[in-house]
Amino acid sequence: MLDAARTCVCQGHTMIGVKLRSIIAIAFAAVMCAMPARAWTLKRLYQFTMGKDGGYPVGVRLARDSATGDLYGTTYLGGDLDACNQGCGVVFKVAPDGTETVLHTFSAGDDGRYPEGGLVRDRAGNFYGTAGQGGPHGHGVVFKLTSDGTYKVLHAFSGNDGSLPFNGLTRDFDTGDIYGVTASGGAYAHGTVYRLSKDGTHTVLYSFMGGSDGSYPNGDLVRDDAGNLYGTTVYDGDPVCQCGTAYKIAPDGAFTLLHSFTQVFTGKPLGGLVMDKAGNLYGTTIGVKRSKRKGAVFSIAPNGTYDVLHRFGDVPDGASPSGTLLLERTGTMYGATEYGGDNGYKSTIFRIAPDGTEQVIYTFDYIWWSDGGLIEDKDGNLYGMDLNGEGSVFELVK
Repeated sequence: MLDAARTCVCQGHTMIGVKLRSIIAIAFAAVMCAMPARAWTLKRLYQFTMGKDGGYPVGVRLARDSATGDLYGTTYLGGDLDACNQGCGVVFKVAPDGTETVLHTFSAGDDGRYPEGGLVRDRAGNFYGTAGQGGPHGHGVVFKLTSDGTYKVLHAFSGNDGSLPFNGLTRDFDTGDIYGVTASGGAYAHGTVYRLSKDGTHTVLYSFMGGSDGSYPNGDLVRDDAGNLYGTTVYDGDPVCQCGTAYKIAPDGAFTLLHSFTQVFTGKPLGGLVMDKAGNLYGTTIGVKRSKRKGAVFSIAPNGTYDVLHRFGDVPDGASPSGTLLLERTGTMYGATEYGGDNGYKSTIFRIAPDGTEQVIYTFDYIWWSDGGLIEDKDGNLYGMDLNGEGSVFELVK
């Protein structure tokens, strides 16, 4: 079947903009290069059929119930095949034994259509998500799915307050407030960062202007203990490259530009950011020139210093990483590339050590990545979704 990746690509000594680490770190990197990658086993938990069960799970990071092992997510298509041509998408649950249950089928009515972001869960077991289009005003909705299966639209976008909420949500577990981005709409039609309070009040925290601040915000937001939000945009920023930006939004809506992406071959961000306990931010970029879409993993320090931790070299370590990284408490990160593995036309899952050493841990037999990112259980097993066939939910067993 599918084989584990066997290539260890080490660049611990040549990271761009990163000073040489300690002798211990160098020795560790050398050992990593000398040892073959440990085999990981792929287990496909559920294969979508593009029928009532859903299909095409693009851009979705799964949510997992740690007590039961159940996985929750959305699909962009499938469900009601009489609506939206190939269906408007579903919210689903996949049990550890592979049993799928559809929790909600989108109808292209007031409930919205085409969910493209993942779900967040509160302590009571309710889920929150977005449908990128449709709803009462046609610009998408934020929804709540209660633990008993009741679906409720919490906010319907009208355009002026945002449009196309394609991405997932970030939740403040203390207040119950929800934060997200819209790819379009707002005061200047270039997207927004918003807050949806527990009482249903929607507030536009920031409207992108499409200049140095960027446009088309993309990916899930990350929030620090002070309530600041961090994210990326896909376009604008640097006037020459127009490769997007990384930004911070204060609780009062004040905007701070953290970085404008300017290197054509390093590229632009297509996923959100993650933050470690020291306040460092991490993300991925893809190249903007079709012939050199290799991309990189980068960091932004609290003082604003931007570093490239790993520059992808195409075959065999992968190319075109997308989706938000998975960051462990140890500082190790996991992500995926769309291309580059083995012959250049295979997707990979990679691991980045805290010193920047990259290791491919799995190479697929096809191009599969759906931009959603990975999640992890307490045993270190990874879970994600791909676009193999009509899409599937998989577990990568350590």
